[in-house]
Amino acid sequence: MVSMPFWGYVADYSGKHKLILMALMAIAPLLRLTLLGLEGVWTVSIIVLISDFFGSPVEPILDSTCLDVLPEPILYGKQRLWGAIGWGWVGAPIAGAVLAGPGGIPALFTGHALIAAITIYFVSKSKVNAHPPEGGSVWDVAGVVARDIPTFLFFLASLVIGAGFGVIFAYQFLLLNDLGDNGVIMGIATMCTCLTEVPVLYMSEHVIKPLGMVKSMELSILLATARLLWYGTMTTAAQTLYVEWTHGVTFGLAWAAGTGFCRSIAPEGMGATMQGFYTAWMWGA
Repeated sequence: MVSMPFWGYVADYSGKHKLILMALMAIAPLLRLTLLGLEGVWTVSIIVLISDFFGSPVEPILDSTCLDVLPEPILYGKQRLWGAIGWGWVGAPIAGAVLAGPGGIPALFTGHALIAAITIYFVSKSKVNAHPPEGGSVWDVAGVVARDIPTFLFFLASLVIGAGFGVIFAYQFLLLNDLGDNGVIMGIATMCTCLTEVPVLYMSEHVIKPLGMVKSMELSILLATARLLWYGTMTTAAQTLYVEWTHGVTFGLAWAAGTGFCRSIAPEGMGATMQGFYTAWMWGA
């Protein structure tokens, strides 16, 4: 709940979004590389905490940068879908193959650092510093969050659905393992979530326009609730596949709607700070 709005504000206040983004993208992978040589729960936990302090704000600053160049926030989903493709369609299979190979976990950490370096290069060539700093303060953003009951309830809903995703991401595979899955259903489930997330993100503008951003979030919460309740009734691992297709709506639509809504209410020049607040409310960091 600290690092995302903090670094978002630093970027907005200084106007040096690209420089800060590149620095964060470099520091976090380097810190994670040190985990390979560390032992002890407390030592590892401290490094993970510090690396996430620098790494977690990358996503909201990137989202804010993306929104800066879009003519309308509602078009964000068509850009964000590439993240789902990279995560589930490309990254997951490659990571699985690397993990199963002779390099194992060290190769994954090294590959992460190399990919970060390549990404930093492309960021350095982009124009993400197109707007000058507008001033303002982090309290201006906090005031927007609490300015009226509907806006506050929207952020509260983001917190609730984020907690639900936290439960799914942390415990779903443990549950499937307890139900006897040897990893096959886990792989199929991951594929299903990404297969549905991409088309939903692509079509999100056509759902959000008639429903509105708030009602789109409400729809996502209803489906996420049904999904969690279903997990609680499962007696076999395969039954998870009946609801995995809802991930496209429960996550993809919620993320597109929330990101667009936050940009629409952000004070002038405080887009990265506002996005950091929203991401922190949903995921925490």
